[in-house]
Amino acid sequence: MAKDGWKNLIALLKLRSFPEWERSMKTLQLLSNSLKHNPWQEPDEVPLRHLGLPTWIN
Repeated sequence: MAKDGWKNLIALLKLRSFPEWERSMKTLQLLSNSLKHNPWQEPDEVPLRHLGLPTWIN
């Protein structure tokens, strides 16, 4: 789907009106990037901080 297609779909579904939409999408982005770059390791500190989890477990 083209980038404008996603923008149109988000607008059509009024997803910005849901308070958790942005946070949920950011969480998914951070976790997917972490897995993409380190699939066999524990998550990076960035997604852990975003989720409010301790970073010292790494």
